[in-house]
Amino acid sequence: QVLHYVDDVDVLINLLNNILKENGKIYVGQIVVQSEEAREWHDELMKDISKNRRRTFLFENLSEIFRNNGFEIERYEFTDFEENIEDLFVRRVNNYVNEASDNLKLKMYSLASPSLEKEMSIIYTSNNLYFSVKFCHLLLRKQ
Repeated sequence: QVLHYVDDVDVLINLLNNILKENGKIYVGQIVVQSEEAREWHDELMKDISKNRRRTFLFENLSEIFRNNGFEIERYEFTDFEENIEDLFVRRVNNYVNEASDNLKLKMYSLASPSLEKEMSIIYTSNNLYFSVKFCHLLLRKQ
């Protein structure tokens, strides 16, 4: 789960391709979202949470990157992954929740359309904002 941090995903995937033997396999786990609207929303959130994060993937984009770099997706599976802004803020920004995290919750809730709320299971409470993304498990084979 590092692809969203690297500057050039194609370079990294190509390096993996060069290391693996023909028909070699590799497992990749990566957070993905289901729509362009969700990708934009998640990218906006991550600008405030994780300064090193470069992108959020749609599954279609991620699978295309692997195919373009010589991999076949042998198998994939999605699992729901629930996050919340307070936990993200504490883990990534500082060790406590403060006014900045409260402002971020309000900002992100205001950016969520009703369809996005449904898609990402966004729930705003008096003290937090919860949302779901997908964790994608991929088994790749070098072509």
